[in-house]
Amino acid sequence: MEDDHKHILIIGGGVAGLSAAVQLADFNYSIILIEQTGALGGHAARFSCKADHQCVKCGACLVEQKLNQITRHPNIEIILNTSVLDITKDMRFSVDTQTRDEASGKNGDRFHNNSLEADAIVVATGFQPFNPELKPYGYRRFEDVITTLELEDRFRAEGAVKRPSNDVLPKNIAFIQCVGSRDAKLNHLWCSKVCCGSALRMANRIKTQQPETEITVFYIDIQTFGKDFDAFFSRIREDIRLIRTIPADIFQAENNRLQLNYFATELKEEMFDLVVLSVGMMPHKANYDLFKQLGLSVSNDPGPLEYENDTFPFRKGVFPAGSVLAPMNIADTITGAQRAAQDVVEYFNDYLP
Repeated sequence: MEDDHKHILIIGGGVAGLSAAVQLADFNYSIILIEQTGALGGHAARFSCKADHQCVKCGACLVEQKLNQITRHPNIEIILNTSVLDITKDMRFSVDTQTRDEASGKNGDRFHNNSLEADAIVVATGFQPFNPELKPYGYRRFEDVITTLELEDRFRAEGAVKRPSNDVLPKNIAFIQCVGSRDAKLNHLWCSKVCCGSALRMANRIKTQQPETEITVFYIDIQTFGKDFDAFFSRIREDIRLIRTIPADIFQAENNRLQLNYFATELKEEMFDLVVLSVGMMPHKANYDLFKQLGLSVSNDPGPLEYENDTFPFRKGVFPAGSVLAPMNIADTITGAQRAAQDVVEYFNDYLP
């Protein structure tokens, strides 16, 4: 199907927005993709390849593929540093946006406003990582307590895992799973789906590259989401210590080492050089205003939307894509975004011939 006169606005330049944009642009629709930050790829662009002697299906390379496809496509216009101010709809959507100029004046950031018209909108505004300062693990107080995303950043930048406090290789590392997920005290009952796979693949890469480093994973249970994960898990579990409990707290000890207290048949204390928190996926608080502008039903609760299922009452002409709906890994996000793109095509066929 080809139609040069249909215009689609995609809000969000993460892997979901990129995937939907490429698929719809291939139908010869005109695509405008806006991203509120200064770069495309979202959180997934921070992920490093975790292959050892073979591919472990981590999905990091899929993000690079989408970035290459979108920047070369003639039907896609990309506008960075841009957020939505207001959305109205009559026959089409009218969208007011604000773009932050990259060059700032003496008085701070400068902005300019613009208006866009669209026949359909794809919402791909993604998720935000859980803030682990809310947990008793010393995050931001102890240098050697970091998140999985920060670990990805360090690995991409340095090609190795070192202690932030002294820039030396750690002798032992602890991964703590489900930080902010599956937590009844926080009323975060959902599984974030990506944490087990991401942590274990990273642990395997560290062990392959730094075999002298001992790695322990504290977990509730191992969620085997993703293609071929069961086979991968069976292969690497002999090299990584797994303890089925979640530590209660962390204290800083001598030489900046970290004391983890946990219960496994009895109360135990153990020292680590580095602790990595597998933070969960949270609905993005900024989505509230956007959803309301789109005429969607949202809770009066001022907190984030709950991930309780993978459906949301989007009205005609507005299509969700990716983790705006529910936690999902990179491969599932791409599949979901392609499904959303097909829904847009069917919408045009049925309602806007």
